[in-house]
Amino acid sequence: MASKITQSEFEDALSRYPVIIAKMTKQPKSGSLSLSELDEFRYQTAIVNFNKSTGHTMDISDVEKLLEWKMHHGTFRPTLRKLVSSNSNTRLASATKSAFEHYARNEHDVSGTLEMLSKPLKGIGPAAASLLLSIHDPQNVVYFSDELYKFLCSNGKKITLRYSFKEYKDLSREAKIFMDKIKCTPIELEKASYVLIKEQEQQQPQRMGHSEGAPSSLIIENSSLSNDEKQQSKKSRNLQSGSGNKILGDLKSSEIKKRKRHKSPVGSSRELSQELDVPSIKTKRPRKKLN
Repeated sequence: MASKITQSEFEDALSRYPVIIAKMTKQPKSGSLSLSELDEFRYQTAIVNFNKSTGHTMDISDVEKLLEWKMHHGTFRPTLRKLVSSNSNTRLASATKSAFEHYARNEHDVSGTLEMLSKPLKGIGPAAASLLLSIHDPQNVVYFSDELYKFLCSNGKKITLRYSFKEYKDLSREAKIFMDKIKCTPIELEKASYVLIKEQEQQQPQRMGHSEGAPSSLIIENSSLSNDEKQQSKKSRNLQSGSGNKILGDLKSSEIKKRKRHKSPVGSSRELSQELDVPSIKTKRPRKKLN
């Protein structure tokens, strides 16, 4: 996915970022910020106030805003709120000071810097730590987002992330390779990959059932059906097919054997069909021989 994109395609995707965010922005609860407002804080306010040239230190309230952005922009994990809020401003200042001083001396040791941010702070894993460092040095550090990892490291395919330092190291390496080919900043790469992955996810439901050679019985014609109705429709189609008749026969055979073991009388095929909630199969009864 990332290996085939051209400069113009990348720039087109980047230009669509505001449209994607506008579509995803919902009316926030009273006292909460909208996704657009959180987006502005993450990409503008926080960087202006806390990049490495300012020397300013974040408060926990700033980290909480970034966490809200992270959850609304990506995977929602509400349990992280309490963990992050439990950190004191003193602990946050100590952790960021030590980590950023280490980074100033060892800019190539990004993973080591992330560990120094993550270990002393509750609720701050590799992904959140990379967010803090990407605000400290937005020109060189990429944020560990799901979308960026999918775009660069899994060819756009869905993957279960462990959010480990090793995964971030792989992501950082691929990001540098990409940015050498497509001239862009880490933030531009983050936004463009977000657009491309989100657009792909929106298109996937439309493609399901329409792949080449797919059986028509797998296509659900009316997407407004409830799950129960869809299951019933699928069940009905299966029973009308040859495989459905075979399943019906196996079910009846199994039920008859069970009844024989318990010495219970076996009803007619019509009664058995009613119990199994499937259409009955008419069978020809053998004619009685005359003595």
